[in-house]
Amino acid sequence: MNIEYDFTDILDSDEICWEYLPGDDPSVHLEEGWEKTEGGIYIRMSPITLALLASCEYVRLSSISTGNILEWIYRLDALYDAGKTSLAVETDEGEVPIRFRSQDVKAHIGLKVSAPVWSKEKFDAYIRQARMHRHLSGKDFEV
Repeated sequence: MNIEYDFTDILDSDEICWEYLPGDDPSVHLEEGWEKTEGGIYIRMSPITLALLASCEYVRLSSISTGNILEWIYRLDALYDAGKTSLAVETDEGEVPIRFRSQDVKAHIGLKVSAPVWSKEKFDAYIRQARMHRHLSGKDFEV
């Protein structure tokens, strides 16, 4: 799924959604997804923002707002419990899934995405199916 997004209503989106580095050593930054701006600094989307955007395919809500923040946190936690996550940390043993922190989701209030919206009932049915698949396949997580 190709997700279109809009950060304009996120308070402090420049600090929340992006990471910045001075343009002193381009060879290191380009390998890690950094892009050089016209101003000579390197920029990339924050890992939390990237993971939230990647999770939209499964969360199926079109925005993060004060009215639906608890539903976002519920759905992200349910996805984690079902073995589906888009947030992981790289270790010597490979990627290790981690839960989204509620403060990171709250920091993204105002995010709008082009994802289709599912009702609570449809999402819960999907989670039941994902949990069954997880138990039957023996796989702990899909990242």
